[in-house]
Amino acid sequence: MKDRLKGGPRGRFSAVTQEIKNLKSEWLAQWTPRLTQDTKPLSPYRVLWDLMHTVDVANTIITHDAGSPRDQISPFWEPIAPAQLHRLGQDHPARLRPRPGDGSEAGRSPTSSA
Repeated sequence: MKDRLKGGPRGRFSAVTQEIKNLKSEWLAQWTPRLTQDTKPLSPYRVLWDLMHTVDVANTIITHDAGSPRDQISPFWEPIAPAQLHRLGQDHPARLRPRPGDGSEAGRSPTSSA
């Protein structure tokens, strides 16, 4: 590939960047009604939308539980800097390793049943 490019860029950065922006904009337009709906009880998507527009995202570190919260926050939360979105839960790689002395086995919480 380097030989074909002769050490230079492909010259597609602007076009690819614009295509990604367009696709994201279309995708978000499809989700905006759900993110902003005023239902009772509140939708978790609405809570996330309001949170994203209330807190100072640049100075916020956010995490979530496994399962639905992870699925709701991951596509929409846009961190400004690395390590502002911490992905945790039982399926997180750090949880899959046994911790010395806690009595757990890989992939199982010490309190889960066999």
